[in-house]
Amino acid sequence: MIAKYGLKSLEYLFYAVALLPAWPLVFSGFVQPFTQTDLAAIIFLLIGLGVLLPRAIAYVSWPKVVARVGPYRGTWDGEQSARYTYKVGDQDYARSFRAMFGTDQIPRLQVCVNPHAPWIGYPVFWNVWLFGAAMTGLGVFLLFSDGQYFG
Repeated sequence: MIAKYGLKSLEYLFYAVALLPAWPLVFSGFVQPFTQTDLAAIIFLLIGLGVLLPRAIAYVSWPKVVARVGPYRGTWDGEQSARYTYKVGDQDYARSFRAMFGTDQIPRLQVCVNPHAPWIGYPVFWNVWLFGAAMTGLGVFLLFSDGQYFG
């Protein structure tokens, strides 16, 4: 079971743990040993690690397959979404993603596929990696800077 859902569980665990320091930020009368900036830094750091760590492990250790993308379709909010399909063994798997505004339509996509559960995969998008790096970097900056940017 862990071999099948381990990285997805790790990813969602990081997101769930990021909710814990967010809880005191909801209350205005918050008195803790941490400042609001420290808590925001921890939240950004956990979200960034939740994005980066599972994808990095999958990219290094899982096999990569090339998926066929298309057709692109418009969504209700003016963006575009597309389905992609990949084949592992003799089984086909289909998923979808939302295209970023202003990006080219890609005909093929690399997907890191879990060898124990091929229906679980991480598509390799550079913007997701940059988002994770930006969140981690912002968290580290806020954690080690002396400024109080929140509260």
